[in-house]
Amino acid sequence: MIGGLIVLAIASTIFFSEEGKGRPVDCEIDRGPCEKAVGATGMTAVLDIAPKPVETMKKLFFRIELKKGTVPVTDGDIILDLSMPGMYMAENRVKLMHKGEGKYEGEGVIVRCPGGGRIWKAEVLLRRPAPHSNTRGAIFVFRVEKS
Repeated sequence: MIGGLIVLAIASTIFFSEEGKGRPVDCEIDRGPCEKAVGATGMTAVLDIAPKPVETMKKLFFRIELKKGTVPVTDGDIILDLSMPGMYMAENRVKLMHKGEGKYEGEGVIVRCPGGGRIWKAEVLLRRPAPHSNTRGAIFVFRVEKS
């Protein structure tokens, strides 16, 4: 029993320190949409990516549904900043356009990592008209399949 716990601890350390770069996967995007709070704004963002399974080097459709309580937020300017936790990469941002009722959509590609990493982060960058402030928040960390 103790040997099994040691193996599990070592495996967890390797996963979080190398592949996850200290950020655990908190969104199983291939199973469906994920919901997060957007900073301290009282808003929530629901991320979905299609098609599934989410793969690198394929055209993907990104969708964010933005609400404050039960009310759709329709005045946002949203960009998804895609990166790998703990790794410097070229900027990869997807502009999302409002499609109605607080739903924002855009197309993009998750690039293949030469080092073989499969853990990605999508951070919602939200700008709204005055008197609201710009917000960095709603970070989703998920695993992608290699294509």
